[in-house]
Amino acid sequence: MAFPSVTQTPEASSPPPSPPTVSRMSINNLPSEILAKIFTEYLYDHSLERAGLKPLTGSYRRVAVSKGAVTSPLQLGHVCALWRTAVFFNPGLWSHLYVDQPEEQDAELLKLWCKQGRSTWRHPLYLTFIQKRATDSERNPSTGQALFWQCLEESMRWRTAILYLGAELEELIMGQVSHLAPMLRAFHLDLHRWGKEAKQSFCERLLSGPLVWKGAWGAETPFSVSTFHSISWSSLSSISIGSTPLSDLLKVVQLAPNVAHLSVCVLFRPLSHLGQPRSPHRLRRLQWLEVANPHVCAIPQHSVLQFFLDSLILPSLTTIVLRPSNLFYERDWLALSKLVDRSGCNLETLVWPNVIDISAFELQGIVTQGTETLQEAQSPERDTMMLEQLKYASSHFEALRTGIRHLEIQCPTGRRTIDHLTISIQEEEEVLFPFLRSIKLHHCVCAYHAGARRIEQMRESRQPSLVDLEVGSTGDISEDPFETWRNAGILGADRLN
Repeated sequence: MAFPSVTQTPEASSPPPSPPTVSRMSINNLPSEILAKIFTEYLYDHSLERAGLKPLTGSYRRVAVSKGAVTSPLQLGHVCALWRTAVFFNPGLWSHLYVDQPEEQDAELLKLWCKQGRSTWRHPLYLTFIQKRATDSERNPSTGQALFWQCLEESMRWRTAILYLGAELEELIMGQVSHLAPMLRAFHLDLHRWGKEAKQSFCERLLSGPLVWKGAWGAETPFSVSTFHSISWSSLSSISIGSTPLSDLLKVVQLAPNVAHLSVCVLFRPLSHLGQPRSPHRLRRLQWLEVANPHVCAIPQHSVLQFFLDSLILPSLTTIVLRPSNLFYERDWLALSKLVDRSGCNLETLVWPNVIDISAFELQGIVTQGTETLQEAQSPERDTMMLEQLKYASSHFEALRTGIRHLEIQCPTGRRTIDHLTISIQEEEEVLFPFLRSIKLHHCVCAYHAGARRIEQMRESRQPSLVDLEVGSTGDISEDPFETWRNAGILGADRLN
């Protein structure tokens, strides 16, 4: 039996399926937690400053997440209700506080900042507080004390503390604070015109924290090991000292067996005869050593730096930073070469910083003879002296000539430096460190026009061993004394979080 065919009319047929709708999700549809993460990335993106955005002004500049910030959490919270919820209910956006020379009108913003980050006392606070420098006639101690007191009230949350404090805050801290920063992990102190006892007491309170692994003392805070006789140094893996006599420095290396990063910016010459160093002390974990060449010792056949290097065995040393205040002498380079041979270490990185830290002059308000000092630091003669030092080290000491793989020069360099970094068949003996894999010149005055061709010739002459070349000018990192060590990769950034 045949069934009749059924013909469907257009009216009876089912409608064609509609195309799928595309959901267009805007930023306002995101959960507040995701918004907070986006805002965090935006707040801490320092490349925005170079993108042409206008810097903050007024209180927003003096109370911010970091130096050079282009926006603040409070400004983001003013956009709409959703953003306000994301900002004010996520304390992590307020975890970094950079206070740069605050004024009286900044008190309300500072109070709000501390309140928003205080969801729980366990929530961390990474604090930088730079007190405003003023003459005695202009100084208002009560204003400075009131502003810093708001930060002191959050000391239970401090994870890192970078503090540049004047003498007017000495009484506040010593008279009203008995226990300080139990969760602190790293600190940097510059206590301008503080009394000796106050400096010692404040440092002891910070070092007494059970989690402290990094301690840094600026040149304004003279360092003495006897001050911290009751402190266990074995927990410190990073130590930076701006001013200390040699005798105390030798005690530090004996009391801190686990130090991996040691920076000594100024070494005082001893008052007594240096004599001969005792048996060298072994620091098994020390990877980064930064030292400054002190003033010439009264005994011509010795130098403080030579004595210090002769007192060490550093089997893990990979990086050395030389910050000379005077010329290095032959005996200093010889002591460094002997240290490498004696330790059997793999010293690969040599860093030559600026002779004078300009930011330190600005911070301390030094204006007298400032122009002459800075001109001297960046004069062509300084470049010549640096080059002669590196030529001497590269040509006379095989351990340095063949071992150095990474060279970083932070002071101004010129055409002669580029020429001596260029490998030439005729002048091979004068080439600086022929086995370099990376070269970084922070400020090269011949980086343009004809100088650029010289740099390209230098790069080609070192192929294929040279894999990384960076030439130009660097930004100011003085707002964060820890940044150099984070970038070094020796003590990872996670140690501060």
